[in-house]
Amino acid sequence: MGYLERESNVKNRILLYLHTVRHYKASQIYFRIKLLIKRNIYYRIFDPSKRCQNLLLNHRFNEAIVEKNIKKCSIKVDKEIKDKDLYQKIVTTAEEIIENRVFKFLNHKVRFSNKINWTNAYPSTLWGYNLNYFDFLLPISIYINVEKDMVKWEKLKSILGDWIEAYDYKHKVIASPYVVSLRLVNFLFMILLTNNCMKAPFNSASSLMTYLYRDFFYLSENLELDIKGNHLLKNLKALIVLGFFFKTKKSIQIAQESVSKLLEELEEQILEDGGHFERSPMYQAIVTQDMIEIIYFMRLLDIPVPKELIEKLGLMLDFLEVMTHPDGDISLFNDSAFNIAAESSDILFVGARLLNKTPSIYARPGRISYLLSNPTKNMNYLSELRHGGLAARPDTGYFCLNNNFGKMILDCGDLAPDYLPAHAHNDMLSFELSLKDKRYLVDTGVYEYQPGIFRDNCRSTFSHNTVAINGKEQSELWASFRMARRGKIKSCGWKEGNEYCIVSAERSQYDSKDSLHRRTVIGHQDGFWVILDRVQGEEEGEGDGLHLSHLHFHPDLDPVLTPTGIIADQLVIQPFAIDAGFKLDILKSLYFPEFGLKQERSTLRMGTSALYFGYVLIAYQVECFKIAQEQGSIHLSLDKKNYYLDMDIS
Repeated sequence: MGYLERESNVKNRILLYLHTVRHYKASQIYFRIKLLIKRNIYYRIFDPSKRCQNLLLNHRFNEAIVEKNIKKCSIKVDKEIKDKDLYQKIVTTAEEIIENRVFKFLNHKVRFSNKINWTNAYPSTLWGYNLNYFDFLLPISIYINVEKDMVKWEKLKSILGDWIEAYDYKHKVIASPYVVSLRLVNFLFMILLTNNCMKAPFNSASSLMTYLYRDFFYLSENLELDIKGNHLLKNLKALIVLGFFFKTKKSIQIAQESVSKLLEELEEQILEDGGHFERSPMYQAIVTQDMIEIIYFMRLLDIPVPKELIEKLGLMLDFLEVMTHPDGDISLFNDSAFNIAAESSDILFVGARLLNKTPSIYARPGRISYLLSNPTKNMNYLSELRHGGLAARPDTGYFCLNNNFGKMILDCGDLAPDYLPAHAHNDMLSFELSLKDKRYLVDTGVYEYQPGIFRDNCRSTFSHNTVAINGKEQSELWASFRMARRGKIKSCGWKEGNEYCIVSAERSQYDSKDSLHRRTVIGHQDGFWVILDRVQGEEEGEGDGLHLSHLHFHPDLDPVLTPTGIIADQLVIQPFAIDAGFKLDILKSLYFPEFGLKQERSTLRMGTSALYFGYVLIAYQVECFKIAQEQGSIHLSLDKKNYYLDMDIS
């Protein structure tokens, strides 16, 4: 590499950082610098555990009060769970961990032969975090609660003893505030699930309870104010639940301050349409469950629940329903994958019970339902979708176009909050499609958060059901969680009629103000969707055509190119380009529905230089297809039936 090339690379790197940092809030930069000083200098001189121990000694909890709260909040799991499919998964997880010390996170299994290495972050740092979240306590505790198994109880206590021996605030994988937040609540659930069914349960004087109280103080002084977003909400949830549970003067003060901070954060983070501002359905589900658990514990502990929190939860549940496919789980826009959050159906069920509302057709009891409610009591389901036709959520930019054949979820929102792009993908104007309860066109999902080829692949424009202008990315995403220059949604409009609905949005390109992509989607009650794309501002193309459009099929489908269109099971796709030709290819690509899981799938790629191009997606077989654009309207002919679709959204 020559001198000029090295100089250019350094300059580009500096510009990349400048374009990234300029979007951050001053408070984020301040708290990040403060965190680095605390972690790398202060904690090396002053042991944080001593500070927390002093707080614990100065604000001792009353053992009688804690014992009373344990009994008051204790959980008895309905034995009907033994008849459910999910119970076998609970039993399998409990057996693997308790008997064999085999832990599976992110689709990677690790077996510990003797003592568990709590600080070794392999196969990845995120795997180490998951180990220290202690989410695995829930299935084990449910099993012990149902079976009253003393042998497994003693073995579980041995695992917890290993952890207590290894505990050290200087280890990031153990003491990360996000990790501590999850661990605190999971330990509390374990205590409440096992307390009434064991002959020798953990009591208020146990060493574990002391560690919980010490962690509570540690967390209160290490909030993730540099990251904010869902991390900060998770911190506040733990402080609220544990603060009111311990019920000391100091812990109540911290809990009350955390409630105030939570309401302040929710005003910013939960938009008016109920969506979380990071625009990830997975984190929407996580944050919604967090709010459910806060309300649940506050009610159990006789703490008045602010009406603003109840109202926010109602909006969040409504939004989650819109983002849920007929199979009962989330769409995979941005950083989203299955089996991280609880299933949407489970959250919708519990949320409806908590707010005393009739749940949607998607709601079904799952694991958290058996923790937080009695799922067999007085439950009625809606018999049809609450959001027929068009469900518009314009603040986040998501739209749901339903008909009797299926459900399309369309992303017309900006990638992320400007100062928090960590979980953003280049997926503006992308969509997912289900027919009945089966997914057909899917997002790519997430394989890992480690930097590298898979992380880059997941976040790329080419991995989403959208258009790459001139074969380029929408925004400048780099590293694992960074975004420099970025495209934006310039306009968005929608309209609903008697037979069809329309959504139309336009986005810009990060490296050219003149490059614009407008996508108009028409959803018709007769079982088809028209996707019309228009790109302007680019004159020279790359690759197979000026612009590249991708459609990604679910791995269960095997699409075939035929004279009457692309056929994939019940779905027929008719590509079109007006006033120019196009080239079609069916390629192989990767689908990551869960962290650590790779599946091969088919991808339809269209390359074209046309001004107008797109697809008609039809939920049934057709023999004859014609399409034309005429002065702001679409003329569509499917077999012998003609449709004149007005595209005016004014």
